[in-house]
This record gives sequence, C-alpha cells and structure tokens, in this order.
Amino acid sequence: MQAASCFTSAELRFLAEDVPTSVIPNFNGRKGGDVTLLQGKINAFNATEALMVPFWMGLHLKRQGKCTFSVSTLDRKGHSLEWLKESRLSSAVQQEKHLDPPQRLEFHAIETAELMCRYAREDMLNWHSTNDLLSELNSYRKQKLRQYVFRRNPANLTRAYYFSDYGANELNSIRDFIAQSSRIYRSILAEKE
Repeated sequence: MQAASCFTSAELRFLAEDVPTSVIPNFNGRKGGDVTLLQGKINAFNATEALMVPFWMGLHLKRQGKCTFSVSTLDRKGHSLEWLKESRLSSAVQQEKHLDPPQRLEFHAIETAELMCRYAREDMLNWHSTNDLLSELNSYRKQKLRQYVFRRNPANLTRAYYFSDYGANELNSIRDFIAQSSRIYRSILAEKE
C-alpha cells in the first residue's frame, strides 16, 4: 500500500476557492437576476452592497474589474477576511510565537490569504506587510505541528491524532510522513510477532 499523495499548492488553492467571501460589486445585475449555484443561491448583484459569493466567483469578478473584496463583512457562519488586517495578523503571529497550542484558524486560511495577496492586493492595506506576516505565521504553525508530531510516542501511531487547530496547508505538509511512519511502525511490530 502506497502512502497517500499530498496535494499540490495549486490543488489546495483550488479547494480554498469554495470558501464563502464577501465582495462589493461595482455593477447592478438585472432585477430578479439571482444566480443559482450548487452551494446555493446568490442574490442579484447591487452596486455598493456587500454580497456573499464563493471565493472563486469573487476572484473571477475581481479579475474583470467588477468588484472589490470586503475584508470586514461577515458571512452566514460569522466568518470574514478581517483576520487579514495587519493589526490582527501581527497579534496572531505574537500569539503563535509565545503560546501553545496553536490558535484555531479557518481550514483554508493560508490558501485564501495567498489568493488575496496575489489577486486582490489593492483591496488590502499594505499587502506586502500582510504577506510577510502570513509567511511568519505559517512558519510558526508548521513548526508547532512538526513538534506535536515528533513528540508523539511511536507506539501511539495507530491511535488517532487530533489536528483540529491546523489548516489544510499545514496538514498537507506532514501527510506523507504520518502515513509512512505508521506503516513502518506496523511492519516492525509484525516482524517482532
């Protein structure tokens, strides 16, 4: 049995594009022009009124110059991109640096942030600093994850690990290691029996 293959960065970004996000269109859709998607219905577009759309749709509209991302508007579940503000990220980096366990972030937070820094820079204040802070945050979180995995007793590799505070990007970085370590440990146990 082969180890589970890891997703590429592009595949993780693709999966992150389903995350709901808030945009402010700069055009008016036709009256009653609701859009029906697999995830649900999106109300008609009204200029200057924030609207929840899948991230992929926001990116598509952004590339066409038809919207801006709204960093502070909440979606139906209370999520927003407000954590991308420089002050929030700076605080998050300090917490990651000095506190254990890691703080909980959205599952696709890193990928969403990368997409925002790449395609919606003008909707963010000081995106260079935001990008640097994201890199630093990601580095601390991956370091904590590695420490968490290496602190585990090899005898417990057959038990469940709980990674609820980590995101897709971070878990993907250790996926092969966990699978291979578990398989090697089981084969060693089988040889001893």
